[in-house]
Amino acid sequence: RILNPDEDVNDESYRSRQVQDLVQVAKLLTSKAGTCYSCAFEKIVGNPSSTDVPLNQCGNCPSCRNQKLFPLIHCEGVVEIIMDLFVFSPVRYKTLDAVIDFIRSYKEASYKLFRKRLKKLDP
Repeated sequence: RILNPDEDVNDESYRSRQVQDLVQVAKLLTSKAGTCYSCAFEKIVGNPSSTDVPLNQCGNCPSCRNQKLFPLIHCEGVVEIIMDLFVFSPVRYKTLDAVIDFIRSYKEASYKLFRKRLKKLDP
């Protein structure tokens, strides 16, 4: 309840700290290849003035193993979908759920975004 801006108890400093932490984690997870997660966490939570020991890569995280967590997104496909969504569509999408439903139902959305044909998995 403390994160709901409509509640009587609202701690904006807590909310902004949470947003800062989430952005920091997102930057870490989407950082360039070669940035070891273990080294990055050590730099984040470690003593900023310490220069004692150089950090060794763990060899276990996706970055050390040269694995990509997220596929590359092609800008041309994003532009096409956004233009169809907000410019060429007669319907005005007012909620995030409506936008997500539009993108999910968009023909060839996976190919336009990722240049791969992905099959929809049934639960």
